[in-house]
Amino acid sequence: MQSSRLGLSTRRLCELVGGLTCLLLATRPTSVSAQTVLFQETFKESATISPFISGGSGLGVGGLPCLTATPPVSGSTIPNCSSGNLDPNGSGALRLTTNDPNQRGFVIYNQPIPSQFGLSISFDFFAYNGTGADGLTFFLINANANPTRAGSFGGSLGYAQRINTIVPTEPVNQPGLLGGYVGIGFDEFGNFANDTEGRGSGSDPTCTPSPFGSRLIPDSVTVRGAGSGQTGYCYISNSGTLAAGIDNSTATTRTVARRTARITLTPGAAPTIRVEVDFGSGFQTVVAALPAPSGFPDAFKFGFAASTGNQNNVHEVQNLVVQSLIPAPQPRLGIAKQVGVPVDNNDGTFTIPYLVTVQNSSVVDLTAVQVADDLSSTFTGAVAFTIVPGSVTSPRLQVNPNFNGRSDVNLLAGTDRLGAGETATVSFNVLLTPGGKQGTYFNTAIGTARDPGGNPLRDTSTSGVTPDANGNGIPDDDNTPTPIDLATQFRLVKRITATTRGGVQTRFDRFVDDPNDLNDTAPGWSQLSPVGVISGDRANPLQSGDEIEYTIYYLSDGTQPLFGASICDAVPTNTTFVRESQAIRSGSAQPAPGGVFFSPLAPLPPNNACTDRRNLNGSAIFDLGTVPNTPANNVGFARFRVRID
Repeated sequence: MQSSRLGLSTRRLCELVGGLTCLLLATRPTSVSAQTVLFQETFKESATISPFISGGSGLGVGGLPCLTATPPVSGSTIPNCSSGNLDPNGSGALRLTTNDPNQRGFVIYNQPIPSQFGLSISFDFFAYNGTGADGLTFFLINANANPTRAGSFGGSLGYAQRINTIVPTEPVNQPGLLGGYVGIGFDEFGNFANDTEGRGSGSDPTCTPSPFGSRLIPDSVTVRGAGSGQTGYCYISNSGTLAAGIDNSTATTRTVARRTARITLTPGAAPTIRVEVDFGSGFQTVVAALPAPSGFPDAFKFGFAASTGNQNNVHEVQNLVVQSLIPAPQPRLGIAKQVGVPVDNNDGTFTIPYLVTVQNSSVVDLTAVQVADDLSSTFTGAVAFTIVPGSVTSPRLQVNPNFNGRSDVNLLAGTDRLGAGETATVSFNVLLTPGGKQGTYFNTAIGTARDPGGNPLRDTSTSGVTPDANGNGIPDDDNTPTPIDLATQFRLVKRITATTRGGVQTRFDRFVDDPNDLNDTAPGWSQLSPVGVISGDRANPLQSGDEIEYTIYYLSDGTQPLFGASICDAVPTNTTFVRESQAIRSGSAQPAPGGVFFSPLAPLPPNNACTDRRNLNGSAIFDLGTVPNTPANNVGFARFRVRID
């Protein structure tokens, strides 16, 4: 978001400079509406990662369009110039044509930009060091279209259609720009203003013929409307010949040939378009506000094109800025981090899979996308951790192969652009040796990026795969750390599963939830429901001589298995253990005899699980050994009977 200091009164400015004498009298504050930068590209560097597609013709000198800054850099979406006047990095331009005959070049920004907030588009253009032709266009494209090339060149300047009568090796009927909504020609030679070469032809009934017939209107700005193929691209307006000129054909460098264009599209029910040019002494309106073509799209793509013919000029562009007229929603970056199920490698290590989700919830593109993940602060107390080689991957983003979570915490190369509304993921695996540090680890990643204005954005991850977990449109207020639980989990649920009176057994085969115990409703019980009743029937109390069958269900559903698992249950007072009644079931196997009964007051074995070491009324101990933490043998039960005294 850009802001202006012009709204500060002079008195406030004096306060800011402290004891300095303020020579200005108090002035009325100036109101300046805030604009949001939606996209900007200087074209001065030797590379751009912006999503441009580009191309040029095979006539004359090849390699157009290109970036004039050197040295060449790989990965740029627009290639570097290999000949002609070149510039140091930071001082270059986008070169659409050289000053050779029959040149043509175009670039298209292939990412939608919203139009509902209005648009103010400004750029510097240069036409120089030649013989005065042809010109360049800036055009807007309906974002639903996906052109891969410009329109026809010659006098159509890469926007409109054209009937070719000059180049015998090319088709006669050449289409205009696919999805073209409006084309603005900065025309040195003057053909873009007329309807020769078939411009504005076809079956479009809304077309108004150019008033100029076949006349040239040199050094002028012309606006043409929407079109498709051979139809449309109709004349809308022309500035007339401008005294300052579109080009400076005698200049040998771009410095003195600079012109700055500003194109304004107002939003709303009756959108308008206005064109201004600064020739060096401030902006002047060259095409007054006029109704925009019908069918104003919700979003635009845009581009530039230029051409030369028998006459020529160098055509270049710098300092493109696309802004909204009214403030657009604040750009936001969101990040979430999910941990998968840790895998026990049975050698003291665990493989922990992570998935990071990065989301651009803005209406603009974000650049310099990065995710930092300092794992050394997460796994404090663990013996060791390493990144599994080759596990850092992303189907969309360029990863950092040197990420180690310690000395290099950046998951990405940091050069990616994330489009408006786009989501991308990064995954990697950690090999962890916890040692004695069992339990839960908490992890947080940090996402950063820059908006089109260069302002930094930052978000702290929240657990899961949804960066905006609460759905309020503000992902940076969701920041729950991602837990990695390496603790064992051993759930025990005790039930009465049968009673016997007078030799007649009554079984209890339905599940009864204990509202005070969360363990009995854990998802893992789907394999073995802990059926039975919690206590006896008060309406029909148990009597002396009745037998009670107790079943202690167990479930291991932690992130690692249990080793040396054991269950101990003390025999209730006023009851006597029924010998040979104890049994164990593991997984889906049938119950089998198991467990050991220790008579009242008998010494209990070392390291037993009994809570009362005195063993006053006897105890049943069931050694289960290793219990896995995954189905199907992570559930089972221990069972025994007692007789009421």
